[in-house]
Amino acid sequence: MMKLLPLEQEQQWIPQRLVPSLPSQFLLWTFLQRKVFALVDGKRTITQIAQLLSISPFKATKTLRELQDMGMIMDETNSGPSTT
Repeated sequence: MMKLLPLEQEQQWIPQRLVPSLPSQFLLWTFLQRKVFALVDGKRTITQIAQLLSISPFKATKTLRELQDMGMIMDETNSGPSTT
């Protein structure tokens, strides 16, 4: 189970892809998951991704966590969130 970070730290999370190209299950993802994954580049923060998609940072974080749970991305800031 992942330990949640304070909102300020969470929004500074910089996600990075673990797979270089689109995985075969990409077509099974939600539209939002596809859009968020497309913006993950190891440089953009959650806040920047949310702004580019005109969604809330909370919604971006939730979607990124879903992608992380699938093993598609990781946290570039500290090589992944703490698990307990």
